[in-house]
Amino acid sequence: MRPYLFIVLLFAISCSTNDQSIQEDPSNMTLNFEIPDSLSDQVILTQISGDLISPPIDTIILDEEGKGSSSLEIDYPQYIQMETGDIYRSIFIGPEGGLTVRVDTSKQTLVYKGHYAKENTYLEEIRNNKRLKRYGWNSGDKVSLDSFKTKLDQYFSVKKELLDSFFPSPSDQENQFYDLRLIELKAFKNYGLLSFINGKFKGEEFNEVFIQNIDKDFLDYEKMIPYLGNDYVLYLYNRSMIDYWGIQKYGNEWQAQKTKRGHYTLALEIAEEQYPSSLKQKIIENRLFALTQMVDYYSSKYPSIPFLLNKYGNLLGEMKKQELENNLRNRIQKSIAYEKGKPFPVLTLLNDKGEEVKTSQEDNIPVLYDIWASWCGPCIKNFPHVKELEEKYQGKLKVISVSLDNDPEDHLKALQKLEVPGNAHLWAEGGFKSDFAKFFQIIAIPTYILTDPKGNIAEFGHLNKVYEAVEKL
Repeated sequence: MRPYLFIVLLFAISCSTNDQSIQEDPSNMTLNFEIPDSLSDQVILTQISGDLISPPIDTIILDEEGKGSSSLEIDYPQYIQMETGDIYRSIFIGPEGGLTVRVDTSKQTLVYKGHYAKENTYLEEIRNNKRLKRYGWNSGDKVSLDSFKTKLDQYFSVKKELLDSFFPSPSDQENQFYDLRLIELKAFKNYGLLSFINGKFKGEEFNEVFIQNIDKDFLDYEKMIPYLGNDYVLYLYNRSMIDYWGIQKYGNEWQAQKTKRGHYTLALEIAEEQYPSSLKQKIIENRLFALTQMVDYYSSKYPSIPFLLNKYGNLLGEMKKQELENNLRNRIQKSIAYEKGKPFPVLTLLNDKGEEVKTSQEDNIPVLYDIWASWCGPCIKNFPHVKELEEKYQGKLKVISVSLDNDPEDHLKALQKLEVPGNAHLWAEGGFKSDFAKFFQIIAIPTYILTDPKGNIAEFGHLNKVYEAVEKL
């Protein structure tokens, strides 16, 4: 149900320790962990975007009692991603205080104590609530509009009931979370409905139904300013509200205009015309960043990406504009590195014995490079799928796993604990700063690179793309 969301979390690591005498840093947010040693010997904190995970913002090594802590300097209440063993959670934290997170292995749940304990206990309940699972929905459901609305009403009514049961009389601190969740539920519900309408109706009928069902409360921009850091709210403005203003401006020609001029061009134009400065900057930055990542498939019939960066980047200030231009240059270099038909470079990696190994094509069969790290949950989750591919094409496909762990010990421990796919398990010394990662401009994983029998690049990116490409080789 959750759409792809681009989330930026702004905070810095002040320190990391396994000394439990430091329970709370008065100027920062302290996270204390109690993890059974049978589950894991570390906790990894990351920011996550879609199916990709960036390098950790902190890795906490647990002591013999399974305890450890991390002190985070953050600016405002927000979510971070926690991983330990096979447990993954989004945790809600604020600028200061102390929160203890304990794993209850008997129930496979997390137990919280301290600041934001009630908020995170609520999130844990949402994750496991059976009524919510019963009322699940999908914007692609093949039902009538009225039936879909009934599904949404049931689902979000349960969520609201749970929220009220946890926070019948919220304190000042809890009120921040409560208000944020109310707006999030409202935005998520309306986005789900509008996504369903977008796939169900066309032409004039789409315009009419869309306008009738958009939540007009989100047109009160001043009221929504405190919530613009929320992913669902921002996504609603980045997508559905663009359609709303496009229909207002172009009427029945809106869909034709998107086809003719390009959705991104029009979104930038409408954001500049209709949104107040704070929202305008967020949407334009989001759209321009997305454009810098679209080098490989952006249509040449639309205004060029450099042109749009130059036209709208000035609204973000010189520093942000320069950053986006650098992103574009890096993406172009990455596109060149991954150019299909280009020979895979000869690079030096290390095997599990610490011996140097050169990348080369010796067996005249396709090679799949599975690029991962021991702290990357999605990477590990995909291992069975890679093994399935390896077994299906046994003798016809070679799989090489390449770890981007910073510490070789983390790589070796993972090889002992996990069923890592591949005929060879290699490590790129330096992790994301290694020559391997730098050459392919790897900034998030999992990433997969497939070469053909001649050693030329055949496909790269997500695993589903590789699946399709292997069958064609």
